[in-house]
Amino acid sequence: MDFQLLATAQGSAARAGEITTAHGTIQTPVFMPVGTVGSVKAVHRHELTDDIDAQIILGNTYHLYLRPGTELLRKAGGLHGFMGWKRPILTDSGGFQVFSLSANRKLKEEGAWFRSHIDGSKHLFTPENVVDIERIIGADIMMALDECPPGDSDFSYARKSLDLTHRWLKRGWERYRNTEGLYGYSQAYFPIVQGCTYPELRRESVQEICEALEEYRQRIFSNFLVPGTAVLYHNGKINGTIHRLCTSLNLHPILAMSKNKLKLWGIESGNIHRVNRQYVKKLLKHSKQIDSRILFVTYAGCSVRQIDEILAEVEKYMTFERIILQKASATVSCNCGAGTLGLMFIKKPGDKTTSDINWKLW
Repeated sequence: MDFQLLATAQGSAARAGEITTAHGTIQTPVFMPVGTVGSVKAVHRHELTDDIDAQIILGNTYHLYLRPGTELLRKAGGLHGFMGWKRPILTDSGGFQVFSLSANRKLKEEGAWFRSHIDGSKHLFTPENVVDIERIIGADIMMALDECPPGDSDFSYARKSLDLTHRWLKRGWERYRNTEGLYGYSQAYFPIVQGCTYPELRRESVQEICEALEEYRQRIFSNFLVPGTAVLYHNGKINGTIHRLCTSLNLHPILAMSKNKLKLWGIESGNIHRVNRQYVKKLLKHSKQIDSRILFVTYAGCSVRQIDEILAEVEKYMTFERIILQKASATVSCNCGAGTLGLMFIKKPGDKTTSDINWKLW
């Protein structure tokens, strides 16, 4: 998923942006019709796509879990296949529906026990299995499980509810980052700001989520090896002199994302096969500081041979529990061109040296 901020308004917090997902783009702010169990009630498909021109619809995890059920959804290839919808989908976590079943649910640290409104059967939603269910549904945007407290809750209850939501968020996030999509495309995981009607709790929720994301973001290391500079030159990212110099000397830039902008991280020289080997070696030589649970290999228009070469080089220096291949975002693809390939890994918690060492490699 990729988000681009396109415009802001002076004198207010209003802004316009664009979210790019595997199933299309979403212009924000956006009206999102609710398709609770795989259809938007009382609206024909042609009205939804042509008249309303809905860029995204919402599905409900609670209802979809109970009916038609995860087994059928998996066989259909997720909710997109089940309902024949080719545009983006967002699923809520079912937290609000569980809240609405106050007479038939019980909240515990492990999760939310509830009874089905259909047949009275007993079920458990945990932060982990909700991620699993949303993986099966295949939504482009997955919401984290939260407790939705009553609007008239006193401060003490709202405080405990918020703390529970944040603990659930950490567990759900761990499950999300240790699993992957089932249908060949990536899914985003969104937290929910809680705190009932108390402004101070709402602000605290925002702050805690942002701090957790920032701490995690600083542990993510990612850059891209660009096969040539022609696309960078034609897009105005570099001037003609630099382009000609890189071409004549067979130089290959390595770019990194910094504050939503591509910046030069390093340069390698030689034929692309040698460059691939050197790129992996320099990134993974400090393997003791890298979390071995997951590695992302991001690519744009790469050949199977190039990807296989990278994977073979990775195996020489480090063994990862999972290696996920994913297509590069629109920003990287459009600015860097076909043949661009990058590695993304996570630094171990508490490590403050990996970033410095990697940046000084060049």
